[in-house]
Amino acid sequence: MEQFIGTPLTLWEGERNMKLMEDFGFIDSSGKTWLAPKGSFLNGATIPKPLWSSVGCPYVGPYRFASIIHDYFVGEGTNPDPISYNERRAADKMFYEACIYGGCSKRFAGILYIGVTIGSWASKSKSILRAYQQKSVENIETIPEDILIQLKFDQAVLELDPQLDHISFEELELQVHQII
Repeated sequence: MEQFIGTPLTLWEGERNMKLMEDFGFIDSSGKTWLAPKGSFLNGATIPKPLWSSVGCPYVGPYRFASIIHDYFVGEGTNPDPISYNERRAADKMFYEACIYGGCSKRFAGILYIGVTIGSWASKSKSILRAYQQKSVENIETIPEDILIQLKFDQAVLELDPQLDHISFEELELQVHQII
């Protein structure tokens, strides 16, 4: 059964960064414990900044606890990088489950999942910008990556929104990865 472990205690370090002052974690539906240790660096990048106006910033709302753990496991700042593509996908699934457990509706958790999936791959080697550049889309190199993140997010939400309340996570994941 899903549950959070502890209550997050953080210390602001600068304008957007925080440091976790106590261990904080989540147990997912498979029983796996995701523990972000004391001293972890958090920067809110779980929710890509270009999407903050669409879904909200990472430090407020019922998904803020999920974003803390996700920040740690996706390798932000000084935290370890995920060791594989599958581990990254598992962290994104944990984020989705933790959002629902934290009080998000299934629909809103799906929208947040779309955002973290698009944003995370845009910031890594499988960048949305690079993916677009590999396709023969005219003038794509003149479009800033933040705009592409927003465009792909809008496209995915538009296509998937009617289904978000009732599709399984596995179907959501498959469809999001087909869109991006």
